[in-house]
Amino acid sequence: AVAGLPLGDGSRHADVVIADRYMPGLDGIALWDALDAARHPLAGRFILASGDSGDGSVQDFARRTGRDVVAKPFALAAILEVAERASAR
Repeated sequence: AVAGLPLGDGSRHADVVIADRYMPGLDGIALWDALDAARHPLAGRFILASGDSGDGSVQDFARRTGRDVVAKPFALAAILEVAERASAR
């Protein structure tokens, strides 16, 4: 699933990935799963954004992956803080 995405080899083309829980075609959780299965370095620098933080699948994602989940809407300062932490991984 990751092969068709323009993610490169995981070098510093992107500092972090911020993906929405609900995206057409490949939702954020499925994108992380694909990155992780491919052992892509961006899996470690991944942030999931969701407007439904009470969604059990979002809570399960956070528990099983240890990745950050940010609730939408979010303040710019908040997402920058989370992105800085994720990019340091």
